[in-house]
Amino acid sequence: MKELIQLFESEAKHGLYQMLPPELIKKYPKLQKNSYSRRLDDKRYEWFAEKINFSNKKIIDIGANIGYFSFRLYKEKNAKITTYEPNKKHNEAISKVKKELNINENFSNIAKGIDKDAIESLPKSDIILLFNVVQHAGEDFDSKYVPNQEKWFDYAVEYLTKISKKTKFIVFQTGYTWLGHDTALCKENEIIDFSVNLIYKAGLEIVNCGLIQDVVKPEYKDFEIKKSENIHPILNKRKELLSKIMNKLKISNNDYRFMQRPIFICKNIK
Repeated sequence: MKELIQLFESEAKHGLYQMLPPELIKKYPKLQKNSYSRRLDDKRYEWFAEKINFSNKKIIDIGANIGYFSFRLYKEKNAKITTYEPNKKHNEAISKVKKELNINENFSNIAKGIDKDAIESLPKSDIILLFNVVQHAGEDFDSKYVPNQEKWFDYAVEYLTKISKKTKFIVFQTGYTWLGHDTALCKENEIIDFSVNLIYKAGLEIVNCGLIQDVVKPEYKDFEIKKSENIHPILNKRKELLSKIMNKLKISNNDYRFMQRPIFICKNIK
């Protein structure tokens, strides 16, 4: 268990990023204290896992971190999983959890990321999970294609377009920071329209959008996408003051900036 904890607490840039799989905590209840995330992994899963049929499907998890979503889909939906995680410690953690949970088949973890040039080699799948990966292009990967902020959007459209050819559905989430700078890619209150524009330009159809609408009791709820001017529930003028106060005082243990990011279920229509 000590070795597992050391892997979970890796001081890598994206360390301490996810909660631990429920099945692992069930086996080792003491690990509960190590299972926390300010990014609401459980709430995200609860929303997207019921929006499309994951049962017995082939799932690819790009940027899997320590595999929270993949392990839950494997155990709860009998999904066939392939994870791609470039961080050596995180991928090792996935391997250790697989061993602890006696997972010997239908779950492959690959110690690499998927940059634009690697998309062509991806196997076909039913669903791809792409959570908060693309905004890191130009920083963590594909710097040759994204040498500056201005190149990011066209790159992201091309990346999503190529990914969509490998699957039927994409569960997608992205942020608006770039090289660590807040609102570098778009203003925070434009994150919905920014994401929608990106998805549509990649030729994808939005089947569902999930969004946190209450910072006090955060959970993802369905949000109806309009053609333009989608007003973010926790960023509109009526709630702006409350949100800023909560963020400043850290009343919520969750990542306020992360809570602003919508989740999209996208369908390949080509």
